[in-house]
Amino acid sequence: MGVPSEGSDEEPTHQARVAIEKAVKVEIAAAPRQLVSLLRMVACVLVVIGAIAGPALTFVVVPGGFPVWATTTTIIGQLAVLALVAPLRSSH
Repeated sequence: MGVPSEGSDEEPTHQARVAIEKAVKVEIAAAPRQLVSLLRMVACVLVVIGAIAGPALTFVVVPGGFPVWATTTTIIGQLAVLALVAPLRSSH
C-alpha cells in the first residue's frame, strides 16, 4: 500500500505516482512495475525542458555588449551538463 505525501488528504494506492506542482499541476499514475519507465520518461521530459529553457534564458539575460563567443560557450556548457546529468539510454 502506498503512503500519502505529508499534508495530503489522498488515500494510499497501489500505483506509483509522480506529481509536479507549481503553476500547473501535472500528475502521472502507473502500475509499480512501470516505475522505471515512468521515471525514465520524467527524466527525458526534464532534459528536453532544460535543453530548451537553459539556452533561451541565457539569451534573455545576456547583456548587449557580452561577447558572442562567451554566450556560445555558456550555452554549450549548459547542454554538456544536461548530457552528463541525465543521459538518455535506449531501453533495449
